Amino acid sequence: MLLVAVAVGAVVAGAVWMKKRSGDSGDVAEKAAEAPAVKASGAHRLAKYVELAGFRLSEDAKRRANVKMTIINHSTADLGDLTLEVTLKTPEGKVVGTADVKAPAVGPMGSADVTAPLKTTERAYELPDWQFIRAEFQITSP
Repeated sequence: MLLVAVAVGAVVAGAVWMKKRSGDSGDVAEKAAEAPAVKASGAHRLAKYVELAGFRLSEDAKRRANVKMTIINHSTADLGDLTLEVTLKTPEGKVVGTADVKAPAVGPMGSADVTAPLKTTERAYELPDWQFIRAEFQITSP
C-alpha cells in the first residue's frame, strides 16, 4: 500500500512539473514573438519577402568591424542582386551601426550568407552579442 501511495505521488508530482515547464516555455515564446529581430522599413515591393537572420559581429585583421548575416528569400521567385541598407539596433533602440550590404541573387525559398563592413564607432568586442541585436533594413536597389 505504501508503494502504491509513493507511485501515485510521483505521477502527480511529474504531471505538475510538466505543466509548469510547458507554461514557462509559452511565456518565452510570447516574449520572442513581441520583439521581431528584423523589420523592413520602406515600401519596396520585395521587402516583405526578405528576412535577415544569424547576425555575427567580428573584426578583421585591420581592426574594422564586420557583420555577417544570412539573407533569406521567402518568395517562390528568384530575387536578383539586392543592395540593402541595414541598421543594427539594441532592443532599446540604440543604433549599434549601419552597413551597406550587396546581396547575391537568392533563389526561390533560398538563403545566402553575406559579410559587410559595419560602420560603427565601437570596436567589435564592445558591441552587443547577437541575441541583443535587432535590424531594420531598406532595399536600395534594384
